[in-house]
Amino acid sequence: MVRDLEVGTLPLLVKSPNNKNDHGDNRECFVINSLSKTPTHADMFRFLGVLIGYSFRSKSCMPFNLAPIFWKQLTEEELGENDIKGFDTYSW
Repeated sequence: MVRDLEVGTLPLLVKSPNNKNDHGDNRECFVINSLSKTPTHADMFRFLGVLIGYSFRSKSCMPFNLAPIFWKQLTEEELGENDIKGFDTYSW
């Protein structure tokens, strides 16, 4: 399932800017696709949330390669300048 998300079968995730530019840290990571805005996409994102939650609760390791900024936002940690650098060095 994670592989389907990362290879573009589903329009929810895209390669991080650092991956696209081959520059900076966390080049293997993916970020949320900001163009996925339809009601169908919203349902897919809900299911992705359920999948991530199930992974945590069942203690099954699912290899989500999401950028660290995603996890920090999910856990409501404070974001800093280096968090942007971690997935988009050129914008930083």
